[in-house]
Amino acid sequence: MADNKHPSYIEMEQTLVKIHRELNKLRARCEQLHGQNEKMRSELTDLKSRGKSFFDGMTEKDRMACKQQISNLISRIDTYLPE
Repeated sequence: MADNKHPSYIEMEQTLVKIHRELNKLRARCEQLHGQNEKMRSELTDLKSRGKSFFDGMTEKDRMACKQQISNLISRIDTYLPE
């Protein structure tokens, strides 16, 4: 039996396959970010339980760099969360 699929149907199928691949990549990235977030949360909880500030012993430059990294991580996570 010959394959009589319409060209637009084939194109739509290919597009759906690409979308599916991209969604899988985004899901994996989201899981990775979630894992990083959980690790950081655990480390912060551990530091708090020892009575020390996360920023103790850091220079002002290091504190600002850390704050920027945390802000960037939150922004990246926010892009994957529904409104």
